[in-house]
Amino acid sequence: KQFTYDDLRKHATRDDAWLAINGKVYEVTEFAKNHPGGDLIYYGLGIDATILYETHHTMVTNPKSVHEMLKKFEIGELKGWKPLATFNTKFATTLLKRCKEVVDKKTKECWWIGRRWDGLSTLAVLAFFAFFFALVYGVTVTGSFILGAALSLVMAVGHLCGHAANHYSLSESSFLSKAVSMFCTNIWGLREQYWTFGHLMSHHCYNYVERDYMLEQHVPTQ
Repeated sequence: KQFTYDDLRKHATRDDAWLAINGKVYEVTEFAKNHPGGDLIYYGLGIDATILYETHHTMVTNPKSVHEMLKKFEIGELKGWKPLATFNTKFATTLLKRCKEVVDKKTKECWWIGRRWDGLSTLAVLAFFAFFFALVYGVTVTGSFILGAALSLVMAVGHLCGHAANHYSLSESSFLSKAVSMFCTNIWGLREQYWTFGHLMSHHCYNYVERDYMLEQHVPTQ
């Protein structure tokens, strides 16, 4: 069965979740609740999530098993879909192979840490919040220009925390990542939904003469 981009956009909630990967449409409402990568999958609802999928599964040990699992949720094809990027070029596969070799080597050398030490992320976030609130208090009480400048610097660092949280890379806890994401985007005046759209614009912007990716993704074809 073939579906249009408009069909896809109608199923973009947690209770009715569709997404498209490499031209195939998947119904993932139940699977998303237990997605091994956490809530990051919800960024791809109702759109062509190929770029999101490919860039976040590069370090999977057995990609074939992931593809086999995806087939269980396939419900049709995305009408008129054309690939926006090629991920199986000689350069891409060689680069990925070498990256995996380095990561695997470091993982064996630092077996007590693993591929990601959540403790380090936690310490960084706690340090940010401690400095942030201390400086807000200091600026409010003293009106110091120097403390104000320091607060600006800390807020810049906070944006990094927010960016990492938006990628759900601070912790395996989706709740923690979501909380930091909301704090470090909304209080800065950058609402989350704007960040999501801006993220697509900055990282996944593929505009061609004959078709516009962003319009195709977000604006009804009628």
